[in-house]
Amino acid sequence: MPSQIVYYNNLAISHGKAGDCISCGKCEQACPQHLPIREYLKNVAEKFEKHSIIPTGK
Repeated sequence: MPSQIVYYNNLAISHGKAGDCISCGKCEQACPQHLPIREYLKNVAEKFEKHSIIPTGK
């Protein structure tokens, strides 16, 4: 999984971390596929942010 962690960290620098989600639900309301985006972001944060080199905003 190291290459995925590197990719996530690079993406998080410019787009923010999954753990920064405030769970407002606006993304899910706008999603034409009705995906559970908040749950996906929670899972990504749990898996990738424990290895993250990007400081949290919390």
